[in-house]
Amino acid sequence: MKNSTHQTQTLFGGQTVSVMHEDSSLSEVKVRQLRLADYEAAFRFLEDEIAFTAFCCSVGEPETPKTREWALTLQPESYEELQAVSRLVNAKGFFAYADRRKVREQQNQERLFAAAATMPPEMLAEAMRLGARSLESETQLPRPRPTPTSR
Repeated sequence: MKNSTHQTQTLFGGQTVSVMHEDSSLSEVKVRQLRLADYEAAFRFLEDEIAFTAFCCSVGEPETPKTREWALTLQPESYEELQAVSRLVNAKGFFAYADRRKVREQQNQERLFAAAATMPPEMLAEAMRLGARSLESETQLPRPRPTPTSR
């Protein structure tokens, strides 16, 4: 039966969950199965579980993602339910993609480390100096972030 429920959730693009906010108000939230077009934006939220969970949620049409600030208004039990459902409805889509992407990034990092190990020390020192300078200039530029709507 569980597999049948998951197939139904996937077919309809998510699952509706009733949540309670800190002020004891109730609302219905759709936990979305992320569309392929949302994968890049969602990947940026992976290190922030609360923001990611909110990004998977929407209310009304069109499906506009919620914000981290919205999620912080939830009762803990409601948040935990949303988090579990977001993992379930996105298990075979977004999370499969994210796992593959993490593996590729790890492999690229390992190749860079292997290449750095073969560099002469003075060349490695210069590469590190240039990399540090590049990071300094990047931190001075504003970075675009997805801006889902709030409650």
